[in-house]
Amino acid sequence: MTQRLGRSCGPPSVRAVIETLLDRAREVYEGLPQEPPTFTQGDLKTEHFWIVPRGLTLIDFDTAHLADPALGIGKFLADLQFWFDTYGLSGIEQAEERFLAGYAQGVPSDRLVRARLFEALELVKISVRRVYLFECDWAARIQRLVSRAKTLLYELDEVRDKAGKHILLHQGTSRREVQYACSNDCSGGALARLPLPAARH
Repeated sequence: MTQRLGRSCGPPSVRAVIETLLDRAREVYEGLPQEPPTFTQGDLKTEHFWIVPRGLTLIDFDTAHLADPALGIGKFLADLQFWFDTYGLSGIEQAEERFLAGYAQGVPSDRLVRARLFEALELVKISVRRVYLFECDWAARIQRLVSRAKTLLYELDEVRDKAGKHILLHQGTSRREVQYACSNDCSGGALARLPLPAARH
């Protein structure tokens, strides 16, 4: 991915941020609890779901492989971010919650935290590959997507710092959640409603 940055990722300042994010993501991922690789479709996004009489059908398995089971969740969350940003829509938080309530209900809490890291990585990838330079607002779109990725990684650091501390169990209407009680300096963003990983010593 870094080889593409110089050609398509806007101002040098944005390229530097992306390179820093990629390095930071690797460090964060290595510090999170892991699961064994499992079969994954490899490119989970909205256009790979077809609505048929029997329900939803998932297509395009040419990138299927063994990977972290959090990968697909993170990719789809990033795809939602991309399309909501493309059309200037509001309500992304509600869309994410409904997806997680249906697709990721009952999965281990650690997996959902890693999914947010994959979401950040996919947002960076999207900013390089799916925002076209002929779009009049391409630079602003890249900056928004990269900024979102940066926020997610920051919040992952918050989660890791607070793991095992200030934990509140909350029974939601659609799924069981673990919320961490933030102090006044906590951003309370996208991860605020996701389960915490277990504390590591």
